[in-house]
Amino acid sequence: MDKLDIYEIESKKTKTLSDIVFSKLKTAILEGYFREGEKLSTESIRKKFKVSRMPVREAFRKLEAEGLVVVHPQIGVIVSDISIEEFEEITEVRILLEKYAVKKALENATDKDFELLENIIEEEEKEIEFMKKIKIRNKFHLEVYKLANNSILFSHICEIYDKFGRYIYLHAQYVKKTEKYNHRKLLEVFQSRNIEKTLVILEAHIKDVAEEIKRILINK
Repeated sequence: MDKLDIYEIESKKTKTLSDIVFSKLKTAILEGYFREGEKLSTESIRKKFKVSRMPVREAFRKLEAEGLVVVHPQIGVIVSDISIEEFEEITEVRILLEKYAVKKALENATDKDFELLENIIEEEEKEIEFMKKIKIRNKFHLEVYKLANNSILFSHICEIYDKFGRYIYLHAQYVKKTEKYNHRKLLEVFQSRNIEKTLVILEAHIKDVAEEIKRILINK
């Protein structure tokens, strides 16, 4: 199967072609379908999405602006490297932003909100495909942070999750058979409304995953 088969363009009505191609390529890079150091072909992407070269080139420029690719005049467009240094910076910011967001979320959460989070956890537990589990877990985290009712904070967290995405999908390739990271435990402590305990467990959860990813980066 072509690497871009799952990223077919659904609609061209509300976004420009370059926006659509950019979004699909960004997702493919973040989820590891394109690996670091891999060369992206303008021609193959153009044919896959049935667009001209211009939207693809514009998409490449946007990807470069976000640090996801490097454009070499003599070589072409290369997926950028991932590094321990960048990952450590991302983790540090994640802990700061997410702990604050959870604190605010606990102040606002209602029983109905807990029901929604419970439904997400049930969805994750029923899902068999591990990569889909990852997406559901991210959805759980983001739904919690939405409850902080701070759009600026939430946009920054989403930006961090984009950057973190490449690393968590790398991590998933090595831990596909484990259920070590049970998000029901996070939900249970969240439901307790014990802010101090929730923040301790959340930080430990983030650091635990981070340490495994760092070991993978060192040994890969």
